[in-house]
Amino acid sequence: MKCFSHSDTDAVANCIRCGCGICQECVTNTQYQIDNKPLCTKCNYEVGCENDAIFKSVLKSKKIKFVIFAVTFLLGLIVLFTNLNSEYGNASAVIGMLFCWGLGFIGNFFDKQPDNRSVKAQTKEAMLEIKHPISSLVGKIFGFFILAVSSPIQIVLLYIGISKVKKQIAENEAIVNNLRN
Repeated sequence: MKCFSHSDTDAVANCIRCGCGICQECVTNTQYQIDNKPLCTKCNYEVGCENDAIFKSVLKSKKIKFVIFAVTFLLGLIVLFTNLNSEYGNASAVIGMLFCWGLGFIGNFFDKQPDNRSVKAQTKEAMLEIKHPISSLVGKIFGFFILAVSSPIQIVLLYIGISKVKKQIAENEAIVNNLRN
């Protein structure tokens, strides 16, 4: 069998994705692998394009979450400073701020993975909520405010995550452009 890209060279492996022959040079120059097995130049390019789409989707999700967290963070600060020394007391201003910060976590719904637990496990959890509705509600409210305190940290982590994904996109685009030529 001859190499798909170099028709005058004998193949030493097969592309794990499409099965065509690959010579030693193509094996050495492969940019992407599946299960540590090489891909032909055509499949390398296709995988690079697929990765590009995935990275851009992740970037979009992170940007949406970042904006939601930033807006709810600023809204929380506005609530805090407008209600400080009000007739309701400073505690209500802080609670209002934390409530706004907690709302930032609605951004997590943009990349929510489906619940892959068994139906039995999901049913058991639902039954516990029915048996103990007050403690379940109190736990959720308490958890909401605990998460709210971490809102500023989430903003920083999302900013770092956006920077990393942008770097991945740039690296992947360089590889894809190199494969295109």
